[in-house]
Amino acid sequence: MAYAFPELTAPDKITIPGQDGVLIYARPDIMQRSFVENKSSTNNIGGIYDIEENSIHERLPSSAKVFTDKTYGEVYFIDGTYRIMFSDGSIYLYELWPYFFTSYDDPETKKEFYTPGSNVAITWYNSPQNKNKKFIVGGNIDASGCMAGIEKCTNVVNDKDWFNKNNLIAIGETQKGEKIFELKDKATNSYYKDFFDFGYEGSKTLDEQGQWKNSNDLPKLTDEEKYQQFLDDQVIFFWKDYMGNWRVYLRSDYRTLAECGKPIIYLYPEQDQDVHVQVAPNGGFTKTEPAYGKNGWTVHATPSGKLYNYANKTQYPYLFWEGYAFDYKKPDTGFVLSKQEVQEKMPTILAQLGLNKQETTDFLEFWQPKLEVSPYVLVSFVDQQTFNTYAPLNVTPKPDTIIRVFMDYTSLEKPINVQEPKLITPERNGFTVVEWGGNLIAN
Repeated sequence: MAYAFPELTAPDKITIPGQDGVLIYARPDIMQRSFVENKSSTNNIGGIYDIEENSIHERLPSSAKVFTDKTYGEVYFIDGTYRIMFSDGSIYLYELWPYFFTSYDDPETKKEFYTPGSNVAITWYNSPQNKNKKFIVGGNIDASGCMAGIEKCTNVVNDKDWFNKNNLIAIGETQKGEKIFELKDKATNSYYKDFFDFGYEGSKTLDEQGQWKNSNDLPKLTDEEKYQQFLDDQVIFFWKDYMGNWRVYLRSDYRTLAECGKPIIYLYPEQDQDVHVQVAPNGGFTKTEPAYGKNGWTVHATPSGKLYNYANKTQYPYLFWEGYAFDYKKPDTGFVLSKQEVQEKMPTILAQLGLNKQETTDFLEFWQPKLEVSPYVLVSFVDQQTFNTYAPLNVTPKPDTIIRVFMDYTSLEKPINVQEPKLITPERNGFTVVEWGGNLIAN
């Protein structure tokens, strides 16, 4: 029997009194502070129970309260983000879903939040091409690695050094007659340049379903012509919300093509046999070893893992690929390790994920130096079901067991509080395929 505690469960949506827009769940609050600082009741993360006072110390300032929800209590607005805090001290962050976006109650919208975006009820003055285009909640641009994307809870741009409200020009209006704007200096503005670098190529080489377009159908343009096309398309716009905050929105077909690092595939059949392997990273390959044929790899595999590649008549211990991917979502859970703990704890974590001793050795040979560049590191793993959508793997004959381990990491100067994932170690039964890889992130 299971019990639900709605008062301790973050809702998907919170209604704003007197407004048509709604608040949409973004993520738990993860604050980067030292554990020593957290001992102070005024700086606690997630709330600390005071035995003498029989209460949870409140960390969120009352001056930041903007309204009270009848179910979830006080809603705060701090550093450009809405927050709620439960009685156990846990804090959750929310984005503003503006009224001119498709209703969030639309099942398709819920399924597609952040990617591929929402239709917008906007009349464009000079950009009819945007009428049927979708947009996403904008923010800081993270162009590093195959987990690249738009950072959540950074939608408000009031204090950005590249933004000036006195440098705006109207380019359209919402169904309520509120104007939307772009920056007059967009040709030289750093944010526009960053978004162009982040998503232009993806917008031109991938269709709305994420499929590759025929390169022969793409116009041959100079870099200057590409940037001018980007500026003419008006793929970035700004809007002032009901609280007077300036917010940024981005066209959703501008998505990154970023690199996934050294995925390695091991094959362990129960007996010597030929095996055909296909993998399809949704942004294409940058490198494979051995060379990836027109229809994939065809190898002779043995129970020990040794592979003979028919195409070049060479033996390999595993299949190797690197490639591009887009639209990844960083995991909300992970392990915070000190530099000294990486060598000690990573083998245990990898074993729990299903890697054997040799696979763990291979993994750490490549990744350990990258995990030890800072005093601390946050190590996260994309669940296998999700990774299967980013880089589908097809093996013939069909394996009995497939283990795919894909890591994301963030270097830290100080430890942070983050929920650790619950790991379930897979059993290796019959013909087993193992793959590990990670996000080549530029920390």
